[in-house]
Amino acid sequence: MRAGLRTHRSLALTWVRDIRDRCVDLRGALFFKQVGGLTPKAGGRLLDGRTWDEYPSTAAVEGCETGDFA
Repeated sequence: MRAGLRTHRSLALTWVRDIRDRCVDLRGALFFKQVGGLTPKAGGRLLDGRTWDEYPSTAAVEGCETGDFA
């Protein structure tokens, strides 16, 4: 990419939906930042009509830090 040339890579929504579906099936959190575009608001944040602003619970994060996944 040339310096100063503004481009973006397209996002395959089927890939994002697959990740979302896996998170839902496993009761995992999903944070989806944006669809993409030349500016942050160009593609928006909606995925199939809603935003996904989920974060792992504190207990899940603590389990990751200690390695205790039981």
